[in-house]
Amino acid sequence: MRVHTVWLALFILGACGSAASAQSPLAYGMQPYPMYPIPNQGLPNAAVFQGSAPPAYYPQPQPRVMYVPATPVPWTSGPVPAQPASQPIPAPAAPSGSSGPAKTDSQTDTVVVTELGNGGGHDWHLRRRHVREEDDTNWLPKGLWDVQILGGYYCDIGAANYNWAQSSIRLGKVCTGECLSHCCGAFEGLIEINGGYADDSDFGHYFIGFGPLLRYNFVHLGSRIVPYIQAGVGFQYNDAYKDVNQPYLGSRIQLTAQGQLGLRVFLTKCCSLDLEGGFQHISDLGMSGRSDGIDAIGGMFGATFFFPCCGRH
Repeated sequence: MRVHTVWLALFILGACGSAASAQSPLAYGMQPYPMYPIPNQGLPNAAVFQGSAPPAYYPQPQPRVMYVPATPVPWTSGPVPAQPASQPIPAPAAPSGSSGPAKTDSQTDTVVVTELGNGGGHDWHLRRRHVREEDDTNWLPKGLWDVQILGGYYCDIGAANYNWAQSSIRLGKVCTGECLSHCCGAFEGLIEINGGYADDSDFGHYFIGFGPLLRYNFVHLGSRIVPYIQAGVGFQYNDAYKDVNQPYLGSRIQLTAQGQLGLRVFLTKCCSLDLEGGFQHISDLGMSGRSDGIDAIGGMFGATFFFPCCGRH
């Protein structure tokens, strides 16, 4: 082969390579066009490209790199940026010049941000929730269990002449008050076991009882004195039914109902002295032939112990 023929062939190959590289998108910093599934409609000469359009029919080439400005720009459209679930807002501080005591009922306002979907847009709703926390000056320890031990005396107010000395032990728990946060007081549920001895009676000698009680404590923040009101029902076993000459208690199992007013004086945040007085009714509600029943009034004195003390705020 002649030398000039070889040079001519190399020249033609170089020209073809330069033309091919000039037509390639990679020469201009572009990436190859992806095979988008565009239907073959409106293409010239009824060309068929197996479910995708050629690069010549794309509106414009796609850049390989997206540049993001280094400095932040103001938010122009779209939903409000996400906010924390809750943002506590501290209560306003007391004026520096005031000489009175600080506010005893600590309160905290919490702002809750909720996103509600509304079609294609977003609706941001601000809801203010009022959270009430127990203050240390509240002497009644809400949310704790307690044991109350009492002893006292009840006198018959009818014609039965049935009087007795009574001892009671109660296990209770003070509710936290979340369902009634607007009330400064607190409910308390108790289970009572009691026993009595009829020392001045025409019939009967003893009884043993059991029943639930519901109490409401009237709390005044900063005060050691907590009044309460309570009521309950229960059952009682006694030996008075053995005396067939009396018409008051004719069955060994009697039903009881009671209601009292009481007063607590807190010595510490774990112990209080208690005084209460009220009314009791004993009968079998007509289940026997002798069911006149007994009504009595009296009072009891004792103490309450709360545990554990470390459970307070």
